[in-house]
Amino acid sequence: MAKRRTNYEPEPHESAGGYLGRSGAVHKDTSASIFESMYRSPAYRGLTARQRDLFMCCKLQRYGKRKPGRDYREIEELQSEALFYLSWAMVSKDYGLYPEGSKKNFYSDMKALAEHGLIELVSSGSSRRTKSIYRYSTRWKDWTQPG
Repeated sequence: MAKRRTNYEPEPHESAGGYLGRSGAVHKDTSASIFESMYRSPAYRGLTARQRDLFMCCKLQRYGKRKPGRDYREIEELQSEALFYLSWAMVSKDYGLYPEGSKKNFYSDMKALAEHGLIELVSSGSSRRTKSIYRYSTRWKDWTQPG
């Protein structure tokens, strides 16, 4: 019986070995991938290029990032691995996906990801000025293009 790998080591063409965060610290790389069934789905294909990039930012939050369950240990509903944080600061400053002054586009694109069934908003942090909490969704499997 073959041994199973527990830690995937990226190929040289896949990774630089880590990345420099806003604080100047070097962080371990994480990966974001999608399966072909999602890639070929009408829900994913119906997104714009920028919305697909934003979804990959969401996917990057899956592993190796701070999760809501760690911050809210007393709330059982927030312990799922399918939950993640995503904020304007992360996508604009960390990932450079949106230039200053385009916050409206970010929220519009997040709404599109939810409408396409890829994510769900669990808790909006806007009124408390905290990070919003999202959940990966399976609704994309049944999504059909409106109209």
